[in-house]
Amino acid sequence: MKIENVLQKFIVLLEKKEYFEAHGVLEHIWLEMKKDGHQYANLARGLINAAVAFEHIKRATPTAMTKARKAFAGYTKYRHICDDADCNFKSACKKADEIAATLGLFF
Repeated sequence: MKIENVLQKFIVLLEKKEYFEAHGVLEHIWLEMKKDGHQYANLARGLINAAVAFEHIKRATPTAMTKARKAFAGYTKYRHICDDADCNFKSACKKADEIAATLGLFF
């Protein structure tokens, strides 16, 4: 599956608040990207971490925000790559940023 298609599916799943599924969809392609040395592999990993953070908050456990902040740090570490990324990655970052702001996660 093409990276563009995976990113579009990732965004749709985020919009549906299916964060765990979004993480899984992107993780499959990230493994290939990492193996191939793709220039946006770290950004893909960061987006996976963002989805994990959102899922922690969705589950609303007593430690949810602590776990979410820790996972979200993995996104913020690579967020700057979005500035130079292609439009598909920029769209995924924009959606992640929007969700993060509504959930009280900031970078």
